[in-house]
Amino acid sequence: WLAFVFALATLFFLLAWRLPQGRAFFSFSLVILTLYALIALLETFSVAVLVFAISATPAVFIVQGRHRVPVRGAQRYLLVTLLAVPLLLAATWMVNQSLIDPAQAELARLALLPAGLGFALLLAVFPFGTWMPALAADAPPLVTAFIFTAGQAMAVYLVAIFLHSASWSLGTPVTLEVLRFVGLVMVASGGLMAAVQNDWGRVLGYAALSDLGYLLLAFGAGSNQGMTLALMHMVNRSIVIALMA
Repeated sequence: WLAFVFALATLFFLLAWRLPQGRAFFSFSLVILTLYALIALLETFSVAVLVFAISATPAVFIVQGRHRVPVRGAQRYLLVTLLAVPLLLAATWMVNQSLIDPAQAELARLALLPAGLGFALLLAVFPFGTWMPALAADAPPLVTAFIFTAGQAMAVYLVAIFLHSASWSLGTPVTLEVLRFVGLVMVASGGLMAAVQNDWGRVLGYAALSDLGYLLLAFGAGSNQGMTLALMHMVNRSIVIALMA
């Protein structure tokens, strides 16, 4: 996972060497990559979530790297990331309590609600995807690509960690149906919104949002093959976003 993220960063650094993305891009993106590496090394999901939230702070500086007046994109990205933290911490606490005390086994099933809302914020699931087109409209193009690829790859990594600790959740028919339904809504809504945009940054934002829907559709397959397809699609998605940027 880290090899994938660092390969993306290398590509963006080489491009930014010839196409400047702001004075803060190199320094703060290296800080973000360090935090991503820490997330991959941590064995505790709750601490990994906190580190991911911390990584959103230096991301604000590279989004505003060209000293543009609009702050809507950076503000929304930071806001949704911070809102996801208490939801994901609550979900992991409920899962852990159900494992410690068998009498509270029902907490594990109830944990799917805060977990779903938390990951919906991180992955810009409909209707929480407004930060993606806003960020793409305000940020330099390679910065947008960095957050949409490396940043969201680490968000998916957190999803994978949570599903590993609560593997039974993907065996729940309701969970799979919700994933497929939300994925279809994201594909359709993102595509329709992209089709009526005049700003290239917003087109990229809505296109990336629509493409995330296919990722959820693969997760909704509820099998190892679906997970493999999701990860392979993430690689393809990253290449496309980098080329668009």
